[in-house]
Amino acid sequence: MTRCLLAVVAVLGAGGCRSVQELPRPSAQSAEQPPREELIGIPIGQDPEDGHPMLLQATLYRPRRDGRVPLAIMNHGSPVTMDPDKRRGVGRARFEILSRWLVDRGFAVVVPMRRGFAGSEGDYAEDFGACQDPDYVRVGREAARDVSATLDHLSRADFVDPRRIIVLGNSTGGWAAIAFSANAGTAVAGFINFAGGRGGRDPDGSGKRCAQPPLVEAAALFGRTSRIPSLWVYVENDTIFPPDLARAMLDSFRGAGGQAELVVLPPVGKEGHPFIHRPDAVPLWSAPVSRFLQGLGYSVQP
Repeated sequence: MTRCLLAVVAVLGAGGCRSVQELPRPSAQSAEQPPREELIGIPIGQDPEDGHPMLLQATLYRPRRDGRVPLAIMNHGSPVTMDPDKRRGVGRARFEILSRWLVDRGFAVVVPMRRGFAGSEGDYAEDFGACQDPDYVRVGREAARDVSATLDHLSRADFVDPRRIIVLGNSTGGWAAIAFSANAGTAVAGFINFAGGRGGRDPDGSGKRCAQPPLVEAAALFGRTSRIPSLWVYVENDTIFPPDLARAMLDSFRGAGGQAELVVLPPVGKEGHPFIHRPDAVPLWSAPVSRFLQGLGYSVQP
């Protein structure tokens, strides 16, 4: 049986699941209107049990203009839980504030849900094991696999300029972006890591921060083969991945050959980790993000 990842994800037509390439182009409308939100499916291989094609659930935003546009792939974080129902129950990530900011500057934005999250098919593959002896490399590579699938699919869409693609990520999604860069070559222009890492809290619920040296070591491993520039943005009052840990990861990544710039923002709210979701943080991150994108050749303003 052909599966369409839920009727809301891929639009059903006479021929089954409608592909991203077949989505209609937006007509020229007022730039003041909110960006159009679409639900799409991203192919992620075949189910090992019955061989049916599996899809990632993804949210797509597109600027109201014709022609090919740059693409931003934004990767979500993770709830601190071992319960698979709770991971799926958090629903789709949208990053409304960041997505609107990017769309207003001419980007299409896609937010894929990785395997095991929300409505995406496939088993969760990002369990890093014991908090005292975590495997951050393997889970980073698993998350990067879903980023790569999104890139492969959307880079062929008729509204995307395949030469102007960036990857972004928040928290666990930031770690996914770092891991993705290790094998990205020059397929994307660069990546932005917003408060990225793994093991900020023990999934078993102890409240402890998991072992940090393996995270720093894994950053070096990914940095050895990363070939694209990156911006790492953290906040002073982030208790999940504080600035000292961010600097250690960045130094390790750069020391191994990776290209990265660190920006530490002043405190945001009571807990700085979710700053990317706060309207009052936009004036803080928009300037360094704009400068970074300008350095990649994009004409953007804060």
